[in-house]
Amino acid sequence: TALKELQNVLWAYRTTPYSTTGETPFRPVYGTEVVIPVEVGEPSRRTEHPLDEEMNDEALREERVGPRRRNPNGSVSPRGLPETKNSCPT
Repeated sequence: TALKELQNVLWAYRTTPYSTTGETPFRPVYGTEVVIPVEVGEPSRRTEHPLDEEMNDEALREERVGPRRRNPNGSVSPRGLPETKNSCPT
């Protein structure tokens, strides 16, 4: 029927990544990637072990920059970047 077809078209639109952003419209709205419903009863690794976004972001950052280090003033800077001195007069 036309209603069922419209639902399928809208689902495809909402779950297809845009070429400009590489993101689906679903992700910014719901804060997670879409998982397409499967009619088979077998759970997938993706649904059984959902990705922890915060842990993933931290792992990717460490892979690119390296682990963080604490500065004497208490701020945190990535390893490999020069420490900046506070240029404000006291």
